[in-house]
Amino acid sequence: MDILFIADPMASFKTYKDTTYAMMREMASRNWHLSHALAADLSIKDGMVVANATPFEFLGAKDDNDHAWFNPQNAQHKALTEFDAVIVRTDPPFDMQYLYLTHLLTHAEQQGAKVFNSSRALRDFNEKLAILKFPQWIAPTMVTTQSAQVLDFLKEHGDIIVKPLDGMGGCGVFRLQQNDPNIGSILEMLMKHNRQTIMAQRYIPAISEGDKRVLVIGGEVLPYALARIPKDGETRGNLAAGGKGVAQLLTDKEKQLAHALAPDLLQNGILLAGIDVIGGFLTEINVTSPTCFQEISQQTGLDIAKRFADAVEQAVSGSLKTEPEPEDNDIKVLEEPVHERIKLAENKETPDYILQILAGDTDEKVRWHTAKNPATPPQVLRTLAADNNAWVRGAAMKNPYLPNELLIKQADSNDSLERAAAARNPNMPPEILEKLVGDHDALVRHAVAENPKTPLSALQKMASREYDERIFRPLATHKDATIRAAVAKNVNTPMNMLWHLAEDADDSVRQGVAENSRIAASNPHTPPETLRQLAKHKDDAIRLTVAENSATPLEALRRLAKDKADEIRIAVAENTNCDEDLLRQLADDGFIGVRQSVTRHKKVSLATLKHLAEDKEAAVRRAVACNSRLPADTLEQLAKDRDERVRATATKDTNELQKLADNIDAKVRRAVAENLNTPAAVLRQLSDDNEPRVRAGVAENINMPADLMRKLSNDAEPVVRMGVAINSNASEEILRRLSDNDDERVRMAVAINANTPAEVLAKMAEDKRADMRQIVAENPNTSADTLKKLAADKNAWVRELARNNANFRG
Repeated sequence: MDILFIADPMASFKTYKDTTYAMMREMASRNWHLSHALAADLSIKDGMVVANATPFEFLGAKDDNDHAWFNPQNAQHKALTEFDAVIVRTDPPFDMQYLYLTHLLTHAEQQGAKVFNSSRALRDFNEKLAILKFPQWIAPTMVTTQSAQVLDFLKEHGDIIVKPLDGMGGCGVFRLQQNDPNIGSILEMLMKHNRQTIMAQRYIPAISEGDKRVLVIGGEVLPYALARIPKDGETRGNLAAGGKGVAQLLTDKEKQLAHALAPDLLQNGILLAGIDVIGGFLTEINVTSPTCFQEISQQTGLDIAKRFADAVEQAVSGSLKTEPEPEDNDIKVLEEPVHERIKLAENKETPDYILQILAGDTDEKVRWHTAKNPATPPQVLRTLAADNNAWVRGAAMKNPYLPNELLIKQADSNDSLERAAAARNPNMPPEILEKLVGDHDALVRHAVAENPKTPLSALQKMASREYDERIFRPLATHKDATIRAAVAKNVNTPMNMLWHLAEDADDSVRQGVAENSRIAASNPHTPPETLRQLAKHKDDAIRLTVAENSATPLEALRRLAKDKADEIRIAVAENTNCDEDLLRQLADDGFIGVRQSVTRHKKVSLATLKHLAEDKEAAVRRAVACNSRLPADTLEQLAKDRDERVRATATKDTNELQKLADNIDAKVRRAVAENLNTPAAVLRQLSDDNEPRVRAGVAENINMPADLMRKLSNDAEPVVRMGVAINSNASEEILRRLSDNDDERVRMAVAINANTPAEVLAKMAEDKRADMRQIVAENPNTSADTLKKLAADKNAWVRELARNNANFRG
């Protein structure tokens, strides 16, 4: 398994209690390949979501203060789809950067990456607001921006808790009682004079017994909770606020609550959740980076990290049940609609006639488990190999008892998933596997590389030429030394694999590594003359590695700065050995990515930055605006840029926002209106601006107060109403109203908004315009029923988009 963790810097981990550390330790013990990236290391290149990921060796902490528990290797630009799983463990707060991260992850999931928890869950499950989905389990609760409403709530209940919606670790949590003299100042601070939304809940006296963290992994409720008991005089039980953590068995009510939530969490893509319960009441649902693994494990002996790793492995392989097991195991067979049928479908002792019935089940999960079962008879597998669901067909293709003639036929399928499933089958004839070595899809070639029946001659051919790391992985660990030696000699072999092969027990493998030019090209101790020669190498991968080497001499970098490969010139522009003359030359490079890299170099001069501020590409000018060393005149110039994203970046200084809001140039005022740091008072001023584009900027700002949202949703200009319609904080009431707007552009903006209710999208899916139906088909909130209708749409593009939507059920 190849795992990417998107998490905070690893050197900051408190290894004695950090949950992410526990996850990594367990996965390392399974010999999984681990990499780490910050949220800021993600980007989109050539349409693919990629990470500047750092593979690392897990060494383990010697003591609580040991920060050298990992050995980082060379960072690699890899698509998220190249990892078996991407685990997001970035701590709150949920700010705009975190939101952008979830959007990138959504793109990656649409491309095939497996992200846990899912990007949609990270985005939609606000850890405070998510409890409102389960009103039967919560204490009296209100959410508001109005302090007067909080005072009425306090008067009604006498004793309440107030907290911000984006805090963590108990930060910003206050207990208010009617006789508290600080009520006014606390609410002013939290609510920022009625500009900040907060949550208020009736105080639960049982907090003295602990704020309990209940963990749900892969739909399974763990038997122990961590009761975080407040210290004396404290309302908060959070460990970060000084609470004491005590592992306790779940009470009957806590079990009932957690089992009620578990199916909904799993169906929403939440592999790991931390449910917070006080006195039997649900108070929070933590999905961004739930903790407490180590505390519970140390006190109970329950290996939670192992359970999590198992769940990841099952989720990646597709064997994780999408619904938890029922608590009552005495329910008679076939009386429980899905769970019992799945248990029958995967049981090797189930009679043939039952398996034949299950092969025609209406639920694809039941058919999928039937197709996987090695006890399923060949005649039933024939039926499942022609199923209308691709995953069911794939499972049948992998079944070792599938008749050979079906395997051979499937090797010619137009569907790469089906060819890959067939290629993994151990009964696939060797001559067909040898043919599939040349398949155009890497997924198929990967399956061939993993099949133990693939002829050695075919594997040697792949090991000598293949560039895909997923395919190299099984070849680099093949039992035959000639295969490993071919991988060792291949200049395209990833560096982490080469270092691993350098310790191989076979002499020919180690010799292959020694001969590999890429090793020399990456080594900072390689002599300058050798690097100069390697800079002329015919292989792009070698020249790229030289361009990345911090020891490469300047004259070699000058040569590489003229290389035909864009990624090599980018590497030169990022190399610390670059001087100002070379950076000035690269500032005129024909590829936008090179010029962007120049703007970020520590040695770039102000003259070069000013030159790039005039670049024809907005993305380059925006990169210039991000440079903290820009002089005031250049910053002012970019604040008036013709591109709104450049203007927004240039006006990020909140001290200048009020002054810029009065600027004569409407472009500058628009940039201020869009800026997320602009105070509400300035947004109110700009909401009355004479220029519609400025008002539209306010309408798109997610920090706009609710009353402004309502006001601008009735603006006379369609472009302003469009801004409201696309705003992720627009209320359902506003979105419903705008979905019937007389301007089709406004209606399209509603269709784009991921918060638009499913029933509204269902209505919009009937629109006569194909482009409107295309947008609905892409919306992550569109229901499975609506997508099923769109999958039969007369427009081919609508059909394709509907089938690619994560909610589509086939």
